[in-house]
Amino acid sequence: MKTNFSNLLPELRRRAAPFQNVLGFTFSHWRRRPLLATWIGTCVLFSTLADVLVPLYAGRLIDALAESDRDAALTTALEALGVMIVLGALLVLFRHLGFLGVVRMTLGMPTPSLARRCARSPAASGRSTC
Repeated sequence: MKTNFSNLLPELRRRAAPFQNVLGFTFSHWRRRPLLATWIGTCVLFSTLADVLVPLYAGRLIDALAESDRDAALTTALEALGVMIVLGALLVLFRHLGFLGVVRMTLGMPTPSLARRCARSPAASGRSTC
């Protein structure tokens, strides 16, 4: 049985329209604030990197417990635990800084679009003051 895709394309376009509108709006505002967008992306990247590395050092901690030499095991275990603590702190720090950037970007979005709308036509905005 052959599928007729000509009827499917209009439905896919209709379903994709809200995503195109929202993402187009978002990316247009991100283009206006490239440093802040880069900052958010960098914080998310470092937070994710720290999140990915924690299980690696948890495995090293478990491996250290299986060693026969107690002094070497204690040293290796404490090193792994220390790295896990630092990675956890970095994860929280970068996630928090990324969220602060997202909040700053989000709160800054309505202001330029409102200013542009009021500059074009204050009466068309439906507000007595802009």
